[in-house]
Amino acid sequence: MRLAKLVGNSCVVGLAFMAGCKADVEPSFRSGSSNMALSADGETVYVADSDNGTVMTVGLTSGSVASFVAGLEPTRIVQVGSDLWVTLRAAGQVAVIATSAGEMSVTDRISVGGEPYGIVASPDGKHVYVALSTADQVAEIDTSTHKVTRRFKLEHQPRWLAIHGSGQTLYVACGMRGTVYSIDLATGEIHEVATPVIERGDFNTGVINPTQPRVTGDPTISPNGSALAIPMLYVDSAPSVGPADPMEDGNTDPNSGAVDDPSKGGGDGYAAGDPQGLTRFNPAVVVIELNADGSPREGTAQAVLVSGTAARSAEQEVTHITDVSDGTVSADGSVPPGVMPPVDAAFLGETSSAVRGYLTSLTFSPDGNTVLATVEGGAAVAVVPTHPVVAGTPGTDPKDPFSGDGQFVGTTRVFVGTDDGTTGLIVGLDGTAWTWNFLGRTMSKFDTERTTQLVADSIDSGNLFAAATLFAGIDRDLDPSILSSDVLEGRRMFFSSSLPTMASAGAGVSCATCHFEGRNDGLTWTFDSGVRQTPSLAGPVSKTAPITWTNNVGSVSHEVFLTSQGRMGGQGIVDAETVQVAAYIDWSRDVLPVEQDKAAVARGKAIFERADTACSTCHSSERLTDNGFHPMVGEVSVNTPGLIGIAATAPYFHDGSAETLADVIDVADEVGMGHTSQLTTAEREDLETYLRSL
Repeated sequence: MRLAKLVGNSCVVGLAFMAGCKADVEPSFRSGSSNMALSADGETVYVADSDNGTVMTVGLTSGSVASFVAGLEPTRIVQVGSDLWVTLRAAGQVAVIATSAGEMSVTDRISVGGEPYGIVASPDGKHVYVALSTADQVAEIDTSTHKVTRRFKLEHQPRWLAIHGSGQTLYVACGMRGTVYSIDLATGEIHEVATPVIERGDFNTGVINPTQPRVTGDPTISPNGSALAIPMLYVDSAPSVGPADPMEDGNTDPNSGAVDDPSKGGGDGYAAGDPQGLTRFNPAVVVIELNADGSPREGTAQAVLVSGTAARSAEQEVTHITDVSDGTVSADGSVPPGVMPPVDAAFLGETSSAVRGYLTSLTFSPDGNTVLATVEGGAAVAVVPTHPVVAGTPGTDPKDPFSGDGQFVGTTRVFVGTDDGTTGLIVGLDGTAWTWNFLGRTMSKFDTERTTQLVADSIDSGNLFAAATLFAGIDRDLDPSILSSDVLEGRRMFFSSSLPTMASAGAGVSCATCHFEGRNDGLTWTFDSGVRQTPSLAGPVSKTAPITWTNNVGSVSHEVFLTSQGRMGGQGIVDAETVQVAAYIDWSRDVLPVEQDKAAVARGKAIFERADTACSTCHSSERLTDNGFHPMVGEVSVNTPGLIGIAATAPYFHDGSAETLADVIDVADEVGMGHTSQLTTAEREDLETYLRSL
């Protein structure tokens, strides 16, 4: 079946769900939030550069690169008329930047609070919508008055946005719990969007576990408004990772350098699973059919697993699509031209790398038939067809949760090698895709027509397990980062899911997979002795040493060694590299607190420091920790966590048993952490307000 083609403002109807599709919006309209924007004439790309606090302007024809200082941590950017609207995450502001006559100037800074993240504009340009991640809100701003006209209250840290071309429906993807909301902009009604449930079998126990979904980046809506695509990661945290103590059994020296084999004690590490099928970490593109007003069609959500191999050399490109479900080889054992064996890396050798990592942004190709997904840790772009995902119906054949793609929809895949840290992608008016590679500080480009034709050819021939790998390389270098070389190199290792020193090939895990953006994933993980919640790494973690919940690991760098070489399956990291990763972790800033009622904060602080509550007995000093261990929540020895930025780190306690700060206060006496049972309801509310202000 050939894909439906979108031509100008009309639809050639090849799929039933497209029968009512509407006229395309303007080519420059961007439905999903992004760290890149394209000028109306298609000649200039704007990049939000959080390192340097600038907006970079890149002339696609001229090749010119210039920077304009925007403010603290530019994160997402959208063009409205001749103005750029930029979220300044670390300032709690939205900057409005005029670009008329080739000059740039800040005309306004709108204080919105709550670490503003994603930003999109309505199709008519009259409103801008901003996700306030730590305030659990989405703000609507009038673009003529620059005033906030509405605020929508949500949960689970809203980060990413997409708006339908009808202007009627706004989608909000949250950084915690895999939550996606739709907002009816006419009525203000908010609904949670259903996404696929994926199960994974545990080979050790034979148990089938429901995976935990997480959204990991910017969603998007197809050019004709018929489908929503969401980048998601399906995580299996139920089987034991191994010993809670990452050091060898009987080894009491945290500085010895020895680490456990994760297979001991029933654990299989974070890197467990089949790199060609299901692992603990399963990145996916979820596609949902939409109605004419942009609302989701029930029962249409499907997910495609995204994993494969990207070429690192133009000479190693494989562009001939052939069915590889049986790994066909010739009589002499060689691989026929164009045929990809099951283990792509074995064919391409050292000029390739396995691509399996969370997806940071999605962009539809101009024809609306494929999704271009940036793979931050894999230095690549995955090209995924929306057929047979949104075009067909969910498969009726039983899916094996123990092997293969499990319950994901099988389809062809094309991978394009780029550069380290590919987080943003924008398609020019000529069909060229440009990526922003924030770790490499570069842009790459490739032809979307070429990649989408490979996908279409494979589907036409019925080869739904086909693969191709292309090479984009680096097209141009952009402004260098102002950060130190140690922080930059440490960050590169922290985010990489393809460096063999950090993790085993094909596992799809990096430090940033669990410590998302240097913080946390909101999940608890099973170990041989119980469960552990992922702690946030925001702020100078070294000041809270010893590190980890229950082990006396003396430094961040040593914990980097223990985790990467033990649970993640990395090999050969050296001391200097662990120090660099630690430098990045300690460089990362604290969470920006949400403004609270000052009188309530003062009352809550007084309650926190009272002798009868005893909170400050252990939560003391600069980071509100005594850097010690205490018996609590059923454990003999638990490290006192610092409380700076605590509001953004749910769930709570080492086992994640408290969902909210209110829950923590309610059960403090029961778990051996201070005394709160005597507090009135008003006092509890004031204490919670104080904690939220930290």
